[in-house]
Amino acid sequence: MRLAIDLMGSDKSPNQLYPGVVEATHLFPHASFTVIVTPNIELSPHPSIKILKADEFIEMGEDPIQAIRKKKNSSLLKGLKLLKRKKVDGFITAGNTGALIACASLYLPKLPGIKRPALLATLPTIDKPVSVLDVGGTVQCKAPLLAHFAQLGVNYHRKAYNIERPRFALLNIGVESRKGSLERQEAYHKLADLNIDADFIGNIEGRDLFSGKADVIVTDGFSGNLLIKTAEGTANYIFETLTQSLSIEGKELHKRFDWMEHPGAIVLGIEGLVMKCHGSSTPRALLSGIKGALKYI
Repeated sequence: MRLAIDLMGSDKSPNQLYPGVVEATHLFPHASFTVIVTPNIELSPHPSIKILKADEFIEMGEDPIQAIRKKKNSSLLKGLKLLKRKKVDGFITAGNTGALIACASLYLPKLPGIKRPALLATLPTIDKPVSVLDVGGTVQCKAPLLAHFAQLGVNYHRKAYNIERPRFALLNIGVESRKGSLERQEAYHKLADLNIDADFIGNIEGRDLFSGKADVIVTDGFSGNLLIKTAEGTANYIFETLTQSLSIEGKELHKRFDWMEHPGAIVLGIEGLVMKCHGSSTPRALLSGIKGALKYI
C-alpha cells in the first residue's frame, strides 16, 4: 500500500506533522509513504519515507479556484497527479478543503453516474457510526444535488458497514416536512421519492446527530461543516472540564469521541482514495488519517 501525504497548507507546519508519518512507518512497515513539501522545508531523512518537493502550496485562506489556476505546481496538485497516474493508492491532505475538492474534480476521473464528488465524514453514535455528507465540499446545494449526495452516502455506508438497508435523513431545523427553507422542503420530497434500497426517515435535527437514528445524514457543505466542528468543539469542552477526574474507563470514552482518534473525511465519487484531514490536525490526528486511509485501501 502506497500513500502520498501533502504536509503543506494546514494550520501546523510540515515539521510539526512529520512525526505522525514517522510513527506510521513503525505501525505499518509494509506500507510506503511519500510526503510532499516545498523546497524550503527540511525534514529528517527516513528509510521508509520518500520526500517529494513541490514548487509551491495553496494556503488555507486562498480562493480555491484562483489558487489552482495560478499554482500549477502546488503540493496538492502534485499529490493528486500521483494518484491519477496510480503511483500511489491514496492521498491525504490537511490543507484547503475547497481547493482539494476543485482539484479532485478537475484532475481525477469521476466514477460512472457521479455528478459532483461529496466530502463525507464518519462520526460515532450511541449505536454505530453515522456518515454525514456534505461536510464542506459544496457549500451551497440545490435539492437535486442533495438527492444525489444521498445516493452516494447510502451506497458508501452499505458497503462500509455491511448494512443492507441504511436509514438516511435530511438535516433540518425540525422534523416536519414543511420545516426549513423552500430548498430544504423540495429536498425532503426528492429524498422521499428516491428509488434506492434504503429507508428515508425524514428530517433530523442536529441534537439527534449522535442518537443512532440515522445511518446517513444529508446536508449542504456549509451546515455540514458547522455541524461537525460544533460537535468537535463541544466534545473537547466537555472532556477538558472532566480531565481531572477521569477514570481509566473515562479516558477510553474520551478516546472514542476525540476527533483526533478518527480518520478524516473522504472524497466520494472519484477514482482513487482522497482523504481530507482537519486543518488543525496534530501528528496524532494525521496518524489517525493514515490508519483510516490504509484501512479504506
